Amino acid sequence: MRVRRLASVALAFQVALSIAWAQIATPSDLSGEWELTTNVLGNPLAHRLTLKVEKGKLTGSVSRGKQTPITGTVAGDLVRFEYKDDGTVNRYEGRLRDRILSGTVAYSGESSGATPSGEWRAKRPAADKPASPRTLDYEPTAFHRVFSCPSGRACARRYISRSGATTEQDPSPRPSPRATGRGGC
Repeated sequence: MRVRRLASVALAFQVALSIAWAQIATPSDLSGEWELTTNVLGNPLAHRLTLKVEKGKLTGSVSRGKQTPITGTVAGDLVRFEYKDDGTVNRYEGRLRDRILSGTVAYSGESSGATPSGEWRAKRPAADKPASPRTLDYEPTAFHRVFSCPSGRACARRYISRSGATTEQDPSPRPSPRATGRGGC
């Protein structure tokens, strides 16, 4: 009786383990297009990433105005890849969780000095994007011509309506330079 109970617990454990294993992403899940966002010194940079996985080897390209080839490896949910950019080697390391790739990026070989490592994320592009580009028509109804100057107030004060009438009103009044002590234009 005790052996049967132990066998049933072992079987239940094996079933639970196989279900959990099935939920872990396989390397083939990485193949295809991704939207890559890399934070460099707090500034997000967006690129298109195309990946292909074969037997743990990762190849593809990153689009930065031109196609740059990438190489790397995949082991379970751990992803590593790199590409060269004008002498700089960009090394990405991260994990696939909930269909999102994320991790850290390190830079080496920079001629202008070392850039601190940063974070990156990649997600699949929207599936409902239009098949071809589309044009949206927009017709403006009012035109503003306001220029700012170092004093922080509007220097040119003209409001032009659609009919072409011009008034000398400042659509966004600011304090005078004398009131702020910053001088005029």
